[in-house]
Amino acid sequence: MFIKKEIFLLCMPLYLHSVINPFTIYTPLSTLTQAAQAASNLQSLNSYVTSPSFTTPSPQPSPSTTPSTNLIAIPITSSSLGSTGQLIQSPGYYMFPSSLSYTGTVAAITILQSNVVIDLNGQTLSFSGNRSQNVSGIIIAPGLSNITIKNGIISNFPGPGIYAYNPLEDIAYPVGSVSLSTQSSTQLAMDTIRIMFCQHGMLFSNTNHVTIINCATSGNMNPTGTTCGIEANNGMAISLENCVSNYNISPNGPCYGFVISQCQTTYLSNCTANGNQGLEETIGIFFFGMLANNYIGSCTCNGNTSTTSSTEGIKLQNCTQTFVQDSNAQCNLSTSPSTYAYGIRLSSSSVSFIKHNTVDCNDYGIYDDEPSGQQTNIFTQNNAYQNRITDYLRPYSSPLTFTQIDQEHLRGMLLAGALDNISVRISP
Repeated sequence: MFIKKEIFLLCMPLYLHSVINPFTIYTPLSTLTQAAQAASNLQSLNSYVTSPSFTTPSPQPSPSTTPSTNLIAIPITSSSLGSTGQLIQSPGYYMFPSSLSYTGTVAAITILQSNVVIDLNGQTLSFSGNRSQNVSGIIIAPGLSNITIKNGIISNFPGPGIYAYNPLEDIAYPVGSVSLSTQSSTQLAMDTIRIMFCQHGMLFSNTNHVTIINCATSGNMNPTGTTCGIEANNGMAISLENCVSNYNISPNGPCYGFVISQCQTTYLSNCTANGNQGLEETIGIFFFGMLANNYIGSCTCNGNTSTTSSTEGIKLQNCTQTFVQDSNAQCNLSTSPSTYAYGIRLSSSSVSFIKHNTVDCNDYGIYDDEPSGQQTNIFTQNNAYQNRITDYLRPYSSPLTFTQIDQEHLRGMLLAGALDNISVRISP
């Protein structure tokens, strides 16, 4: 039997308030799930499963981040930033010779020309001005191509750390008196960037062919609404690899580690969204309105918490043709007695393939609300351990099939088929 109790982390910055650490409340016994998975894999050499009729997307090639040998690095300095930010209006390779602190009321850097590399050179771009303005760190104007931002830290901005701008949206992130295109930007690359203590980490709107690798967003907070570590919407060919979005917080709204909406051909691999906390719905990885050919693989979404609404490790909502495989969703928590935490949740989604994932110590392990008679989602070789209400649930259609393993789990493993979902429970 599990008893809820509140434990507070003291290691976060004070202005983020106290956050609940779900790992002190529920501890997964991962050795049993690992044993169950190993036994399942050994049942047959032929564990191939025919997937739905779409292909797993491959990572998109990123624009070159190495300047040509005939380019001279253009320094970005305190003088070039000034009090009104720096407008980059010519192609080139721009580099930070040192860390910079900015106090202006519009974006610190606004990129207005294609074929630009900004190399932070291991330095930090930080904000130390009036936080009443939604000032962004770096803005990418719409209609550009071949933009790379790499190798440094962006911190403390009251707007997003990096924002690929869409002027069709009513969002007040001022860029100064510049004329903006209404076209999509394309071929954007973010490489080894850390964003912390901003309103959002990275926000990409109406962009295509975006590659984000080895990046981290942590400790970001929107004090009045939704907080996102990394968000992309209305685009295609979005690729994230080896990225982290941890311990972001929203004291007055929803909080998302990664949120990708209304995109197609999106690839998330080896990404982590742990310890995010919101007043309202909180999700580690959230795919919304995804159109086709999307993939989440080898990702981890643990210990995310909502105080008044549902919490999901991974959520697919209004999606089609999406893979989720080889991922973990453990110890996610909703502290409200009337809402629940889910490891992997499918809501109004179809033709998706959920394979070889581990869901431990949530309220629901894997939950699918496909309507009666539809049953287009496929679930196979998943492992669930001791989720508090149930490990697998499809309430409106035929039940999800699985093999349950109790204290005699070795006998149960021998009976499990190579393609079965596994449920590990402790007998009373």
